[in-house]
Amino acid sequence: MKFKDFSMPDKEYYPRPLWFWNAPPTKEALEPILEGAEENAAYGGFGILPYDACKTEYMSDEYLDAYEFVLKKANEKGLKICLYDEWWFPSGGAGGLLKKNYPNACAERLDRHVFHVDKTIDVFVPGGKLMSVVALHKSTREIIDLRGFVNEGKLVWSAPSDGWSVMIFVCVMSDWDHVNYLDPSAVEKFIELTHEAYYKHFPSYFGTVIDSAFYDEPQMYALEGRMWVDDFNEKFESAHGFDPSTLYPALWEDIGVDTAYARGMLLGFRADLYANGFPRVLGEWCAAHGIKLTGHVDQEEVLNPTVITGDLMKSFKFQDIPGFDSIMALRRSSNIFKIVSSAAHNWDKGLVMSECFGAMPKDLSIEDMYDEAMEQYVKGMNLFVPHAVWTDDNPEKIIFPPELSWRNPRYCDSLKDFNLFSARMSYLMQGGRHKADIALLYPIDGLQAATYFEWGGSPYEGAPVPKNCNYMDLGEWLFSRERRDFTFIHPEVLDEKCSVRSKKLCLDNEVNFEEYKVIVIPSTDTARVSNLLKIQEFWRNGGTVIFAGELPCFSVEKGENDDLKRIISDMVALTDEKYSCKHSEFGGRAYYIPSPTPATLHEVLEDAKIDFAVDFSAPECDSVISYLHKEKDGKDIFYAVNCSANNVSCEITLPAAAPRELWDPHSGARSSVPFEITSDGRHLYHVSLLAHRSAALVCDL
Repeated sequence: MKFKDFSMPDKEYYPRPLWFWNAPPTKEALEPILEGAEENAAYGGFGILPYDACKTEYMSDEYLDAYEFVLKKANEKGLKICLYDEWWFPSGGAGGLLKKNYPNACAERLDRHVFHVDKTIDVFVPGGKLMSVVALHKSTREIIDLRGFVNEGKLVWSAPSDGWSVMIFVCVMSDWDHVNYLDPSAVEKFIELTHEAYYKHFPSYFGTVIDSAFYDEPQMYALEGRMWVDDFNEKFESAHGFDPSTLYPALWEDIGVDTAYARGMLLGFRADLYANGFPRVLGEWCAAHGIKLTGHVDQEEVLNPTVITGDLMKSFKFQDIPGFDSIMALRRSSNIFKIVSSAAHNWDKGLVMSECFGAMPKDLSIEDMYDEAMEQYVKGMNLFVPHAVWTDDNPEKIIFPPELSWRNPRYCDSLKDFNLFSARMSYLMQGGRHKADIALLYPIDGLQAATYFEWGGSPYEGAPVPKNCNYMDLGEWLFSRERRDFTFIHPEVLDEKCSVRSKKLCLDNEVNFEEYKVIVIPSTDTARVSNLLKIQEFWRNGGTVIFAGELPCFSVEKGENDDLKRIISDMVALTDEKYSCKHSEFGGRAYYIPSPTPATLHEVLEDAKIDFAVDFSAPECDSVISYLHKEKDGKDIFYAVNCSANNVSCEITLPAAAPRELWDPHSGARSSVPFEITSDGRHLYHVSLLAHRSAALVCDL
């Protein structure tokens, strides 16, 4: 990593906007945009988004000829194309071709039929693939498997007593024309109609001009959050060693002490099916054809994503470049930026994509654009996809303003500088390893345990939210108020990739290895015993643990609720005060905050006396003033942002190293920075940040 390459980055780091084809894709319409992309806006390429307004049939000869013209011109200009995989969005319909050619590859839905039984039930099983048929006692919550009472499509059963209801669960074909994201074979059909069609026509451009693919807004809320697959039970049994049929009632109601366990097993497995069924299959195809996969899901900012993606973090496990969407309003999605970038940190990925500015005000100011981008960069994004450039820039033809091209008088004088800023930031932040002292447990187990179908809410807004759910608030309090960076840790990653060494909890990745001195457990009633055993080990060895809110009382593992409570009791001192602290033999501290607030969290962090690697202080402000710390190519990078309208003075204390330079991504300039040596041998820098600006302190390690 060299300063000259930061100051004037290679085109590969330039932003690549989505390019909406809102007019017929003639040479006369397309060529001026390709000619002006680099020189007039510092764009490095595009992701072409076709839809009905281009008056061309998807995958027709006319459409493919226009696409080939773009590829040839992009090759001449040194531009890159990201293969947008749809005709409009969400991804998965192949512009109507999937339903037409492979109707059985379209999405399936899980339905429940309930019968109240006085003595005997004698009914035909509803159409669809039978997934489960059980009797549930209304009082005792006892469940009886009735599959043995089904004969030739008819259920006949006599209840042993009063108070029973019978539930029949069937998987049926829905009327939605999009792919079943849970079924790899269905996703392969979608790929055949999209990615394979492009590859068949343009093989020489893959891995050269076409270097990536982009999916857009897949989701399960379209089927009331009940997307399913007819071989769910067989795949579940292969993975877990038992048939899940008797767990199905928990998807609609409380079944007693095993409710959290049952929902975690079923909904957790569905999340696995999504991660393996859509992004993984796409990613494997991309890898085989020399390109990388990016994209983002829909409605990622909801508190409980269980009925949308199953598990927001895990949905990116098999994806080269995790991504998010920031649209409709400034900071609308700000709470999830760290979740998506943390997914990249968890699974050791070097790139994080943002699709940004879509459907925002057409008079969006350049200062607002800088603030939005800086908050995303400081929270881990490093690949910028502006939304959007339009073939026809007539305001009447632009569905989602603003129009982000040099043709727009509002941005013509500032867009190129903004994109060069973005390119410098991408150069600075792509790859390397994130450095943070705090881990925050991602409470997906509690979110899935709170989820049930047909609860009366809108699946578009996510699944039911557990009482006192605060993980996103805690993340914002840490990052924006305490100005302490952190990483969300997925429960699976805590089990499989984290170890306790000395007084640290270590994320053992090859590139992005991190060492935490603190782990925060947000409010949740459900957790994994396996997670808590590791957290207990960390505490016993001298680490700091903060339970912030409701304590877990239900285990994801069957029959281990009591074990979970014993582990919690070993670490936690119950209290009616603001917080309590319990010490371990080797200096560990376990704090319990019954009703967390920003002030109480601050008190606890002060009381813990953590030897944080870095300290960052600035005036209190409602806007984001914070930092990101990472190590890359033998350099230590501390990036600080000021998203406020005022100039601010910051104090930054960093480990002693070579003298640091101040690299300015806005101007591409650098300067020396004087420092003081503190009493503990660290370096203290006084840095002034202008309004709506940022800077990076960089040194050789």
